[in-house]
Amino acid sequence: MQCGIYKINIGDEFYIGSSIDIEQRWNNHIRACNSNRCNRKMAAAFQKNPVLNFEVIEECTGDVLLEREQFYINTLKPSLNIAPIAGKAPGYSRKCRLKDPFGEIHTFESLKHACMEHNLCMGALSDLLNSNKDEHKGWVREDYDHTRVRRRGVLDPDGNKHIVVSVKDFCKKHNISAWSFSSLLSGKMLHYRGWRLPENKYITHNFFTKKIIKDGIILSYNHPSELRQNTELKKYNLRPDSLNCLFKGLITNHQGWTVYNSHLE
Repeated sequence: MQCGIYKINIGDEFYIGSSIDIEQRWNNHIRACNSNRCNRKMAAAFQKNPVLNFEVIEECTGDVLLEREQFYINTLKPSLNIAPIAGKAPGYSRKCRLKDPFGEIHTFESLKHACMEHNLCMGALSDLLNSNKDEHKGWVREDYDHTRVRRRGVLDPDGNKHIVVSVKDFCKKHNISAWSFSSLLSGKMLHYRGWRLPENKYITHNFFTKKIIKDGIILSYNHPSELRQNTELKKYNLRPDSLNCLFKGLITNHQGWTVYNSHLE
């Protein structure tokens, strides 16, 4: 991915622009010109001479992108640019508030700033704000329910953030059940093996820890599957369904094990 300042020549006229992904931006320009969705000056020039000559004039980092674009606009004075100030193109210069995949709201000075900071597509964000699409890479409008998007943000047991693109691939990577994880994403579960949604970030792993006691021995677990997978717990040969009945109060003990209540000590 190439980041920098580029120049588009159409006949004797030219356009100056910048992007964190020049190749993608170049493809966007080609599609825009062919579908007559580019700015009016470029559209008029393209009708006269339908050939685009593209060149990279400087590579730079994203934090100085607009500054370097402004330098070339002032120096070369491109005839096909509509806005004299970098990043202030009509339609893209308005302030916007967007919600990220974790449900947090961000305020940006312009769509271009949002794209540069989070590697988003400007055209897709414009469609998003105009209600022509519901989401882009998990980002949604401020008033949109982010729980309905395909890309969801989740927190692992240590509180680290992850974005789920494919539930199947994500669960395979982290060795967790796709069925249970889907229930978590749909809101049917608040917690699964320490994984939780951002809106439940204050629910800690220990909140769901179950403890049982027998002859002074205290065992703790967070999910019934640990009773079969954890070596320490496995040796006691406990039945998950019986323990569920124990915690629901349907039975008083299971193989001599009872619910451990630390507040009764």
